[in-house]
Amino acid sequence: METQSVHSLSEKFGLRLTGEWDPLSLAVLSGAVDDFCETFRLVPPFWSLWLRRLEMRLEHLIYGGLTTQHLIRLNPAGLTRWTVMHEIGHAWDKASWGTLSLRMKWSTQSSGPVGLLHLLWPEKPAFWYRVGSPPAPCGVDRNFNRFEDFAEAVAAYVYPQEAEQKAR
Repeated sequence: METQSVHSLSEKFGLRLTGEWDPLSLAVLSGAVDDFCETFRLVPPFWSLWLRRLEMRLEHLIYGGLTTQHLIRLNPAGLTRWTVMHEIGHAWDKASWGTLSLRMKWSTQSSGPVGLLHLLWPEKPAFWYRVGSPPAPCGVDRNFNRFEDFAEAVAAYVYPQEAEQKAR
């Protein structure tokens, strides 16, 4: 059953799925990718033009997910559609060499972090990334930057009701 589901999801979207995918994680992933394609109006065969370049691996991590240009690593513990969408946002930005997050930073008039000062005093909010408009739904901490801002914006665009709840 699991192998057939992995195969059908891979075939539908062109994703390369690695790791041991349980039915619940597959359902979350499938729902998130469906939501992504529906929100951005991607229809077959266009959704696979970019998605087929992605490998999605399920593995136990410290974080909810970690992403490089072509690899999204997802933690099955507490996996949500928001997390999948956030990591898709990272992959999308990394596939464009970070230009999407940079353009968003400029257009929202966000700033920071102040490089060297942030490294020397990471606990001082004065040197953290400052979100322009609108505010990030997840909040801002010392690890927040333009890349996290963009990934959160992608998730918020696809799931506006959840973003509104998170922003409260």
